[in-house]
Amino acid sequence: MRTIIIDSQILTAFMECSEKYDLMFIQNLKSMEVVDPLVKGDVLHTGLEAYYRHLKKVLNENVVPERKIIHEAGVEISVVEMRAKAALNGINLDLAEEVIKTILEYFEFYKDDDLIPLEIEEPFIKEIYANEEEDLRILYAGKIDLIATSARYQWKPTPFDNKSTTRNSTPSSRSNQFFGYTDALDSNLLVINRIGFQKSLSAAERFKRLPVSYPPEYREKWRRETVVKWGRKLAWALDNQEFEENISSCDKFSGCTFKKICESITPEAREWVIQSQYVTGDSWDITRSMGKKNA
Repeated sequence: MRTIIIDSQILTAFMECSEKYDLMFIQNLKSMEVVDPLVKGDVLHTGLEAYYRHLKKVLNENVVPERKIIHEAGVEISVVEMRAKAALNGINLDLAEEVIKTILEYFEFYKDDDLIPLEIEEPFIKEIYANEEEDLRILYAGKIDLIATSARYQWKPTPFDNKSTTRNSTPSSRSNQFFGYTDALDSNLLVINRIGFQKSLSAAERFKRLPVSYPPEYREKWRRETVVKWGRKLAWALDNQEFEENISSCDKFSGCTFKKICESITPEAREWVIQSQYVTGDSWDITRSMGKKNA
């Protein structure tokens, strides 16, 4: 049976614009322009992963030190990992230090936290749809930032998504990424771990853990009306090699990273833009780290 494997990035890109999907996941084009929010997010995720991996490791040992000692050691490890990330990837050191400063404030704010990490950067892959008559099987894959538990969440395994932001706004719950996390764990709850970079706000305003409800019927509707529906459309587009532009998505959010390509009037101009402003990256392999857990 033919199998289509998708994740939140593939699904969201294809839903926005199938030409964007083609440029991003088939041609593997990446803009040469450095986007500060993406760089910040990369360093931030490195720091949080290092910290929570340390907590998980020590809390699983036979003799567990005081939480304060575990916390302080985790903070030190996190800072080392973030600086190494910046150095190895040529990230602007001032930008990296800004992230480190914010993460240190985050750690200080949650220093008395009772959160117990269960899994960090946990991969999953789950069958959403299979139909022999269509000769089509749709698998959904992803990687959860953090699965943790605490008294606040009745000690149930809960998925967390780490979100950095420069605005005091609440991320939309209508996210393929969030639906995928909760569906993989069969969890009715997801926590958005919001980490703000706004210098004018207090720590309590910048660091918030926002619970979002995803009951079973809500997730089932997402599987049926989003994953299956758009998975079928993706299979058709791949079979027919037809990827059409959706001009209504060009200016969404901060604008599509491929807008310059699509605005090129002639094939020669389009090729010049691609050669001068984009690079061909590695192909997107969502199964690379998926062998660990099947939902």
